[in-house]
Amino acid sequence: MKIGKGEDLIKEAAEALKNGDIAAIPTETVYGLAANALSETAVEKIFQAKGRPQNNPLIVHISEIEQMELYARPDSRAFLLAEKFWPGPLTMIMQKRDIIPDKVTAGLDSVAIRMPSDAIARKIISLAGVPLAAPSANLSGKPSPTKAEHVRNDYLDKTDKNGTPLLRWIIDGGECTCGVESTVVSLLDQIPVLLRPGFITLKQLQQYLPDICIAPGVVEKINTDKPLSPGLVHRHYAADADTEGVDGESLFSAIYINREKNRYHKPAVMCFDEEKMLFDPSLRVISYGSFQKPEILAKNLFDKLRELDQEKHDKIFIRIPSPDGVGLAVYNRLLRSCEFHITRCFPFEIGLTGQSGAGKGTLAKALENYGFFHIDGDLLVEAAYEDVTETLAEQFGSEILRNGKVIRKKLSEIAFSSREKTELLNTIVHEAIMNRALTIAAEKAKKQIPCLFDGAALFEAKAEKYCRTVVTVVAPEEIRMERIRKRDNLTEEKIFRRFACQKEESFYSQKADITVINDGKTELHELCKNILKYREEQKNGSSL
Repeated sequence: MKIGKGEDLIKEAAEALKNGDIAAIPTETVYGLAANALSETAVEKIFQAKGRPQNNPLIVHISEIEQMELYARPDSRAFLLAEKFWPGPLTMIMQKRDIIPDKVTAGLDSVAIRMPSDAIARKIISLAGVPLAAPSANLSGKPSPTKAEHVRNDYLDKTDKNGTPLLRWIIDGGECTCGVESTVVSLLDQIPVLLRPGFITLKQLQQYLPDICIAPGVVEKINTDKPLSPGLVHRHYAADADTEGVDGESLFSAIYINREKNRYHKPAVMCFDEEKMLFDPSLRVISYGSFQKPEILAKNLFDKLRELDQEKHDKIFIRIPSPDGVGLAVYNRLLRSCEFHITRCFPFEIGLTGQSGAGKGTLAKALENYGFFHIDGDLLVEAAYEDVTETLAEQFGSEILRNGKVIRKKLSEIAFSSREKTELLNTIVHEAIMNRALTIAAEKAKKQIPCLFDGAALFEAKAEKYCRTVVTVVAPEEIRMERIRKRDNLTEEKIFRRFACQKEESFYSQKADITVINDGKTELHELCKNILKYREEQKNGSSL
């Protein structure tokens, strides 16, 4: 096996590729295992070396944009994307020309083509004088290689049945700048489809393909024996260890991992920079970047996963980033690395909201009988005012204070004098309430006690992101009025004023996961059962 980056080795590898052999080459995404894309015999060597399924199509790499028309039938969209993103980490799927063998396309009448931005890759393609089919240069199913040493480690002792090394050339181009495979877009139909996310993001593509949609296989399991694109199989990019993705708030994810680690002999966690101190010292902890910088997560993903794989852990927990921008590419790879084994950690298992008198408080108390700890947002208001007394005085004036405490009536007079001031008050107080609620939930999570959060302003406080299941409780207006009259001893006029200040029922129902009618006709335990059934379906349902 020859490894290096000198001119002589590059020329030698290019000549070998031209003559039907295979070689590992660098690209800006990951290292590729390359072969002459026009030779079925050469391409077969890729499948044999990787142990790659024959139904998994390959990407054809070219060195000049003009070569696209030699191997595919591009339309105006393809030329536009090539102009904007090539050379670069974008693959386009188009109708193929007959010159491309069926072996490359897994029998499909389409072909995936890209032009890498890596200068060494384009030079090798040019010297070889042929397009190169080049999937990632890892053994099939393993984490993709982003360094030459990764390729070496995979193939060092691998030989064919005759004892001949499977791979004889590795061109060392240093560490890959992207770290995840190229973005793949299908242009086969009128509506373009994102089949695999990468460094070229959905938002970037939408500038030129405003009608582009995301294929279900990006974030969900799909069953197909003829994938249009590489990277659509369920288990891929995987370590040998049992791997579990953990999604959710940092503190609650760490509480879950610190508890679950005790079930394994040699567990490890791959987390974000900001979380390293949250984990038990007995746990092997490695970070792969800041959750605020998904491009760094992408670059480090496979390298760090391979590092843990070499340490022979029996369990690897991996923190899942937000699927935004380049984060969608990381999210997509980790779904497959974990074989869609994703645990989502929410501070609140259930969030209850709705209009006054709908009966959410009564329903919350009923849910306590099913083991939930009830956190009542209304009961946290007084404590929340204490937490933000100085901020309130700064924003609304010292006259709202008496003996260092907030005079709520005076604050209300000032804060409700304009919409802007009302929104400012809500922002300040809602944040304080949520901080209190999250602190309580964290203590309960350590004891494995599920929490429900009951708040009339749940959506206004943006608390829905903390809830696994959001439930809107509704009831007919006449029933709500009667409940409020008995509970608060208010006149009908004052009740109508309260109703006028509230959002419409549709505001709550449209934003909730499930709506239940608490009109007194359905027993509370039946309402609880419906909520718990929906919650279980969510826990066992789709990835997003």
